Amino acid sequence: YVGWLRAHGTVMYFGLTCIAMITAGGAVREAAYALRIRAPWQLDVLLLVLAAALVTLGVVNAVLGPVFDEAMKDRIENITEWWAASIFVLVFAVLAALMRHNRIAVQLTQAGS
Repeated sequence: YVGWLRAHGTVMYFGLTCIAMITAGGAVREAAYALRIRAPWQLDVLLLVLAAALVTLGVVNAVLGPVFDEAMKDRIENITEWWAASIFVLVFAVLAALMRHNRIAVQLTQAGS
C-alpha cells in the first residue's frame, strides 16, 4: 500500500505542481513582457527554464526507468525526484523574489471581520 501511495502520490504531486509552475511561469513572463511587473535578472525567463528542466527530468525518468533493472530504476527515480524537489524550491524562491521586488503582498483576514 505504501509503495502504491508513494508512486502515485509522487506522480500526482510532481505532475500537477509542474503544470502549475509552467502556468505561473508563462503568466509571469507575459506580465513582464507587457511591463505590468518588473522581473529583474531575467527571473521571468528563469521560471520557464526551471519548468523545462522539471519536464526534462520527468521524461528522463520515464525513458530510463524501464531500461534498467529494479535497483537502478529506484536509484534513477530517487535522483530525479530529489532534483525535481530542488527545482520546486528554486521556483518558489524565484516567485517570492518577484513578489518582493514588485511589492506584491497577500493580506489574510478572517471572514466577517
